[in-house]
Amino acid sequence: MEKLDELKQMYEEGYRCIYTDKDDNGLTVHLKDFYNERSDTISTNESEEIDQMESFLNNVEFEQYFNGYDIICTDCAE
Repeated sequence: MEKLDELKQMYEEGYRCIYTDKDDNGLTVHLKDFYNERSDTISTNESEEIDQMESFLNNVEFEQYFNGYDIICTDCAE
């Protein structure tokens, strides 16, 4: 759950997932803060963390599709 919390915190700070890599070694989430032009990655090989992180990203993607913005992007929702 540590990596999920890190991912959520980065979303709160303005980072967004630009792509993911998943292979036998685990999951790597590539993130970018477009406002400050910074990039970062979060990686895990724990199956429970992978499932939680993928679920979080799927929920964000659904919100973007349904609402036109994600649920964490409060600036866009105003």
